[in-house]
Parts: sequence; structure tokens; C-alpha cells
Amino acid sequence: MRNNAISRMAPSLEPSLRRPLFETAFRGGLGVGLYLAFPAFSDVYRLWERSAGNPRFAASAFEYPPISALYFWPMTFLPSSRWAVLINGVIMVAAAVAITWVLARWATGGAGGPVDLRMWIASPALMLLLAVNWDVLVGLIAVLGVVALYARREAISGWWLGLGTAFKVFPGIIVLPALPLLEGWRRRIMFLLAGGAVLGLSYALYAWLKPDEWLFHLEFASQRTDFDLTVWDLLDRASRPFGANVSPGLVNSMSTAVLVVAVALTAVWAHLTKPSFARVATVALIALLVLNKVFKPQYVLWVLPFLSWVSATGWKVRTLEAVVLLQFAAIYFPLPQAILPLSTIFGITVFCLLAYEVIRAPSKHLAGPSAV
Repeated sequence: MRNNAISRMAPSLEPSLRRPLFETAFRGGLGVGLYLAFPAFSDVYRLWERSAGNPRFAASAFEYPPISALYFWPMTFLPSSRWAVLINGVIMVAAAVAITWVLARWATGGAGGPVDLRMWIASPALMLLLAVNWDVLVGLIAVLGVVALYARREAISGWWLGLGTAFKVFPGIIVLPALPLLEGWRRRIMFLLAGGAVLGLSYALYAWLKPDEWLFHLEFASQRTDFDLTVWDLLDRASRPFGANVSPGLVNSMSTAVLVVAVALTAVWAHLTKPSFARVATVALIALLVLNKVFKPQYVLWVLPFLSWVSATGWKVRTLEAVVLLQFAAIYFPLPQAILPLSTIFGITVFCLLAYEVIRAPSKHLAGPSAV
């Protein structure tokens, strides 16, 4: 039987490390205290300490895609991890402001009605999880990619989504479902070539500069066993009374296969009904968050801008945020472990209700911003 969720989340969450982590956060000043009261949750803290040779963190290759490595590399020259955490937090605040501006300026063609900016700027999940990693910055890249589709700038959109995929993979989930909404194969080919060029170039440079490490993040992803808070954890729990063992390898294969099918079905839906680009992106991202083998509370920041863009039902979004904040708290505090599977069931249910709402909304024309 697998260990409990807290012990597997990360070595930095061990009780013996929490006190120095808290002290590190608050020595960093108000900015760190506000946005990373629990720096153990941040890979920025862990990666900096690891790069500095801190014996509490095992030496390892960088477990993120190439643009993430490029983003983090300058931070290794900062004098301490608290500076890295603080600088990252400032960048994420800037990214959140940029998302707000983009949604207010360009986000049209959603599922009826104006963009609900309050859903984004007043988000409790955004306020608490904003500076955990670089999720908000990659979210901005995904939003810009979709805005460029509205502007009929397929090459620019492909560039953005390719860049985002080389940063944290998830913007790539939008590419296939968006293709049926592009009129003509010339536009589709430009979209794919631009994205493929930036993605391929980033990996080629990574392989040249780090020949022994460039594939590590893919190997790391395939071997990860921390699939708590996911549908695969529920499947594992349900199979235990029957003596079945849902192995990490099986979960990796099943989650990949099911996600591929979900993305293909989203593309078919887009082809048949011609919804807006924002709605397609929202459904694709929800499919990723529900079916991926790993889910962390900060991942909700990927889909929040799109949920506000399509004016999803506010109470459902706030309920979902409450669930992920409860999961965040359960990682750090001695809350009953039964909270985790129950919150997972509840969160997946709300995600599915939101996807159904977006799919069932009346289709709108694809008019959108005139420029990017």
C-alpha cells in the first residue's frame, strides 16, 4: 500500500524541515510572508536550495521542460532562496496583472455575456497560490495564444502555445482542439509549424547544452507516483478491497490514453459545433486537470482565466477554489486524511459540471480581438 499523501508530496514537507522553512520565509520580509507562508510548497525554494548544494535536498537533474530551466537559471545566482522566492513572486504578480489587462482589453467571443473579471482578480486561490511556482506566467502565455487565434494570427498563436508547452507542457493541450476552428489548411499548417519550431528549437538547445539531462523531465513525469487528489487515486483506493494493485506504470499508461481520447473528443466537438476558442481552451484544460495523473492545488490557476473568459457560473468556480484550498491546507496541517479522497471526488464533480456548462452553452461566432 502506498504511503500517505503528506509523506509523498515532497521531501521538503517533512516535519523536521518545516520550522527552518517558515523562518526562511519570514526572514525574507512581508512579500515572502504574504505569498509564500509555506515555501516548502514552492519548487522555487527547493530548486534554489538544491542548486546551492543544500544536503537536505537530493541532487538531481532539472525536472521541468527547457524554457522552465531557462527561466529558473538566473535565479540560481541570487544570494539566497528567499530572494529567489520573492523575485518569482513579483514576476507572478506582474503576470496576474497582465492576464487581467488582456481579459479586459481583448477577451470577446466567450460563452455569452462580458468577461467576469471578478472571478479572476478576486480569486482566493489566486491570492494564496499566486507565487507557488510559475503557473500564472505560463497561464498568461496560454491566454495570449488563444487571443492570437481570435486575431487570426495563427503563427503568433502557435509561437505562444509552443513556448508555453516548452515551459510547463499544459498549453499544448489547446492545440489539437483549436485546429478545427481555423479556416483552411494554410492557417492550420502555419499554426502547427510555428509552435513546432519554437518547441523543437528549445529542446534542441537543451539537448546541446545539457545532453545528459534534457530527457529527464519526461522520465520524471512517467515515473511519478504522487497521483493523490486525482481520479487515479480514487481508482487505486476503490481497487484495494479486491486485492488489486494499480501500479504507477499502469496509471501512467491509462492517464495518457484517456487524456488523448478526451482531447480528440474535444476536437470533434469543436469541429461539429464551432464554439469559441475560449470555450475550447476551457474544456481542454478541464480535461487535463481531471484526467492527468498528477494534480496540485496551484494547477487551478491554469484554468481560472478561461473560466472568467467564458463567464462560467460563479458559485461553481468558488466551490472549486474552496476544494483546492482545503487540499492545500491538508498538505500542511494535521487534518484528517479522509479529507483528501472526499475533496477529490467533490473537485472532480465540480470540474465536470463546469465542462458540461461550457459545452452546453449556445455557440457564438468566432469574432474576437482585431489585433494582438
